[in-house]
Parts: sequence; structure tokens; C-alpha cells
Amino acid sequence: MLTITIIINILKCFVEIERLFFVNKCDLWLIA
Repeated sequence: MLTITIIINILKCFVEIERLFFVNKCDLWLIA
């Protein structure tokens, strides 16, 4: 049970990082 919650937390971190990168890409496109 503990390992499942750890895996979910890691996946959430990756999703948030991808979201930040996506937002940065959108901002770069708007600037360009």
C-alpha cells in the first residue's frame, strides 16, 4: 500500500513538471 502511494506521488510530480514545461513552451510561442 505504501509503495502505491509513493508511485502516485512520483507520477504527480512528473505531471506537474510536464505542465510547467508546456506552459513555458506556450509562453515562448507567444513571445516569438
